[in-house]
Amino acid sequence: MTFRPWDNLGLKALALALAVVLWFVVLGEQRAERVVSARVEFRDVPQGLVVVSRSDGPILLKLQGPKRVLADLELDEVIVSLGARELREGRALLPLAASEIRGLPRGVGVVEVSPRSLRLRLEARLEREVEVAPRLEGTPGPGLGTSSGTTSRSRT
Repeated sequence: MTFRPWDNLGLKALALALAVVLWFVVLGEQRAERVVSARVEFRDVPQGLVVVSRSDGPILLKLQGPKRVLADLELDEVIVSLGARELREGRALLPLAASEIRGLPRGVGVVEVSPRSLRLRLEARLEREVEVAPRLEGTPGPGLGTSSGTTSRSRT
């Protein structure tokens, strides 16, 4: 079999042109960094407990990825999802890690999480019935209902 470099020259030129275009598309996709604020979501909070406070300030994430993808990223998409199954009543310190970040598009990674931990206070949830007695002041205007739920009508 002999080597014929000039056979199928058009297909070879087309393949080379497509390879060059693909190379520039991949090479031209610039990487960028963006800092976003993430909301916190607690999973598996033990029944009967409620998170009553957490450390002040937002959770900031430094993200790195394709510039186009980071520009299109919606701020409410990024969530820090913390498992709270092991928490007990009182104060707790939860470490924040990149593995707990949800909602990141493909190709975007977490470079830094700030702060590195989250301080929480959990308390027992209580339920009780409380009697409420509203205090009414003034009288309703013409055509408006009275406090007993009946409407007043005037004769003309």
